Amino acid sequence: MISVGNETWSDRIFIFPNPVDNVLCILTNGAVPLQFVLYDVLGKELVRNSTDGLKAGIDMFVYQPGMYYLHLANDALDQTFKVFRKNA
Repeated sequence: MISVGNETWSDRIFIFPNPVDNVLCILTNGAVPLQFVLYDVLGKELVRNSTDGLKAGIDMFVYQPGMYYLHLANDALDQTFKVFRKNA
């Protein structure tokens, strides 16, 4: 996983912007849907959903500024990313 500026990616996933104000975008380079779960720093599950194969968005505007964890998984991938919700 690489983090540069407001972009985070691996060889299969592109997550942006990070830090995020409103919508966190998840793009993948595969057609297989990803399950994603967003957790707060205490481990409370906030969102559970899946991509439509290539992309998804999470409305982060409804959450307080701070750090969150985004867990992505499918048959070929199991990764967790740090996501920061910045002050609006």
